[in-house]
Amino acid sequence: MPERAKAITWLLTFVHRRAVDLVRRENRRRAEPLAEGVEAASSESAEEDAWLRFERERVQAALKQLPDQQREALELAYYGGFSQSELAERLGQPVGTIKSRMFTGLARLRELLAEPGPGETAWKPTPYTT
Repeated sequence: MPERAKAITWLLTFVHRRAVDLVRRENRRRAEPLAEGVEAASSESAEEDAWLRFERERVQAALKQLPDQQREALELAYYGGFSQSELAERLGQPVGTIKSRMFTGLARLRELLAEPGPGETAWKPTPYTT
């Protein structure tokens, strides 16, 4: 079973990093003013934007499927930037409870994001080549 533990750890880390990347990109996108006369995005950039939009929608849909307490802990941690101890204080719960909610929520997100949902395809952009 040590191999399974390593895969689970890797997947949780991957989901965490993707969520943080998506939040950071979204915050940057909101903060950047639109310049007039900006040329159309390159095909590669358009594909990346579409992929990020697709991934953001998948993560948001998966979050909606979590129990309220797990979703709240994860959203406050990743979107709000709160640490586990800050969450415990803010929510009036022991740190162990917050850790458990986050661990269980991330594990469920990993399951939900592992395969496309009904009606979805496993679309991934192809690298732009000339």
